[in-house]
Amino acid sequence: MNHNDNSTNYSTITNFDNLPLALTVLEAGQVLRVGRSVTYELVRSGQLRSVRIGRSIRIPRDALVEYLQLAS
Repeated sequence: MNHNDNSTNYSTITNFDNLPLALTVLEAGQVLRVGRSVTYELVRSGQLRSVRIGRSIRIPRDALVEYLQLAS
């Protein structure tokens, strides 16, 4: 895993509007406070909507809101 000094920890976000429009799997996991494997499983199972950009997976900010609304 490559951590650089300008990486943001999204586990402390209190407002979804402060998130980027699309997050990496790791960033989405930080928001949900779950691990990378759990986040990948949510994507794989279709519970968490995602978008493929080339070989990368991105989770739209709105998909996190949808997932949390359905899960509660």
